[in-house]
Amino acid sequence: MNIGESLKQHRQRLGISQSKLAKDTGIKQQNLSRWENNTHIPDVLQCSILAKYYEITIEELIGID
Repeated sequence: MNIGESLKQHRQRLGISQSKLAKDTGIKQQNLSRWENNTHIPDVLQCSILAKYYEITIEELIGID
């Protein structure tokens, strides 16, 4: 699994839209879309924000076992 697929899977697991995630985390929806489509990669700060939001580790967030 690649990073984008993992990010999308965690968001969908909660049943939330990119818009809601953007609103809840302060991360722009455009960035979330780019990450999920693998056109850009989030930096460690944004990964930390998302991992905290999902209550998982950064490794789990990006799909590293």
